Amino acid sequence: MTKIVFFNTSAALLLLISLPSFAEKTPAPIAVNPVQETIYKNKAYHFWFAIPVGWEKQSGNPSSDNSLFMQIPISNSCSFQFNITPMSATFSAEFAATTFLANAYHDLRLNKLSAVKRRDTWIKEKVKEKGKDKERIAILTRGWEITEKKQSQKQQRIIYQVYDRENRYFNFVATAASEKFNFCAAELHKIIDSISFIPQQTTRL
Repeated sequence: MTKIVFFNTSAALLLLISLPSFAEKTPAPIAVNPVQETIYKNKAYHFWFAIPVGWEKQSGNPSSDNSLFMQIPISNSCSFQFNITPMSATFSAEFAATTFLANAYHDLRLNKLSAVKRRDTWIKEKVKEKGKDKERIAILTRGWEITEKKQSQKQQRIIYQVYDRENRYFNFVATAASEKFNFCAAELHKIIDSISFIPQQTTRL
């Protein structure tokens, strides 16, 4: 062990005075990340979505088959809404999705839309084959998403439409007046991107 011996009392006192006073320092504040969004979980229809801070529910119920949210102040015209409609058992969701996408890509070539994409949800699920449990990849929802081009004196929308296994039709729409769309486009896209579906048997909502 190394020992330090002060032979000069004045020098030792001078050294102590020059040391920083840790007791007088104020502890640095702890950084806390602000809340960026609110997660809404719809147990009845097995999906969830996120709404940014500064938005408020205007009508409906996020846990039911329809709801409307708007950015505050409402004069910004930025909104998000969804509604759910049951279809008949014989309705072909795959045919509807394929047909709509063909029409949407046509509109994209005509410069009426800025983006088009197929948006399905695929899951791993267990099934019994010859008495043995096996895992397979299966489709949970069939859907598509489009983004409209700016149009004078009209609204501009991001639309996500989807069918689940029970042939229920989901219509999600993020909207703003054309002149305000760029102002909140990032948040509108974020809301639409956040929408996620979960298989009923493994729902953890």
